[in-house]
Amino acid sequence: MARREHRQTRQSFLRPRRPTILVYCLCREQKKDGRFVGTEAAYFDALRLDRHRELPVVLDVRAKAVAPCDLVVHAAEFARKSPDDYEEVWCVVDVDRFPMTEVGPEARRHGVRLAVSSPCFELWLLLHHAGRRAPAASCDELGDQIRRHVPRYSKSQLRFADFSAGIRDALERARLLSKPDDDTYPNPSSGVWQLMEKILTPPEGL
Repeated sequence: MARREHRQTRQSFLRPRRPTILVYCLCREQKKDGRFVGTEAAYFDALRLDRHRELPVVLDVRAKAVAPCDLVVHAAEFARKSPDDYEEVWCVVDVDRFPMTEVGPEARRHGVRLAVSSPCFELWLLLHHAGRRAPAASCDELGDQIRRHVPRYSKSQLRFADFSAGIRDALERARLLSKPDDDTYPNPSSGVWQLMEKILTPPEGL
């Protein structure tokens, strides 16, 4: 028994440490029990906790109710408190409620990556079930389209199980809509695929 425990301990020392990615999302609030009131944060927190999926990275999911530029600054300042803890810092934001002109330059100044959905994160959710090429008039329209595939879909009570199986499909569909390094964030588009690719791809050495 002692020999087996020694072998397991030695293997744990030899196993490379999984890198940690800090993901900051916009949200309305966080409840006392720790649950996020915000679709983006709820999605990534559920991905982090998914018992059926072993991620090659560690996710530190946080949220704050601020404008996108302020979220970028806040995420960068938070990461600077523990500079050795995070491989990358990402902010997940929407286009629909905020001016975005300064967000890209602000993120580059602080070394923060952006996952921007236009017009909103509901586009990323829809892409788990179907493609979308036409511009979306509103987030409500996208919500209605999601409910054609997930009748019980609720923006305020996201069920990650309704989307988990379609993550790879969403990634590929969003990639087709993507224009890398384009700060105009055309409708429809979602840069969440770039973050998901980082989350799902094992780093070299793992």
